[in-house]
Amino acid sequence: MDRRLRRVPYLLTLVAGLVAGVALRSCAPWPPVPDTATRCVVVYESQDLTPEQAAILASPTLRSYLETSPYWWRIVDQDVTDRTGQPPAPLRPYLDRARAKPMPWLMLADSRDSITYDGQLPPTDTALIALLRQHAPQHR
Repeated sequence: MDRRLRRVPYLLTLVAGLVAGVALRSCAPWPPVPDTATRCVVVYESQDLTPEQAAILASPTLRSYLETSPYWWRIVDQDVTDRTGQPPAPLRPYLDRARAKPMPWLMLADSRDSITYDGQLPPTDTALIALLRQHAPQHR
C-alpha cells in the first residue's frame, strides 16, 4: 500500500481533533495571548506528518493535559492564516522561528515570550507531557 494512503486514518484523526478548531478560529480574529500565559506552540506540515506524529498531536491524553494546564497553546500547520490571509499575529513569531526547522517543531515560551524550549516534537505523548510539566512545574 502506498505510504501516503496508510497515513490517511491518522491525518483524518488529526483533522477532526485539531484542524476543526483552527479552521473555526481562522474565520474569526485570533484572540491575543494573555499577558500571564506560558506559551506552547507546535508547528507542523500536514503533508509530512508520520502516523506516529499525527497520533501524538491528536492524543486525548495530551489534549486533556493542555486544556487544564497553565499554557496558552496552539497546534498549527505552518501555512495557517487568519481571515485576512496572513499568519495570525499571535503566532507569527513562532511560525517564522519554525520555518527552517524539521517539522513538527515545538516551542515553549514564558509570559515574556522568552523561548524556554525550542526543538523537535518528542516521540510520544507521554514524553511531550513530561517536557511540558518540566517547563511548567506549578502544574502537576
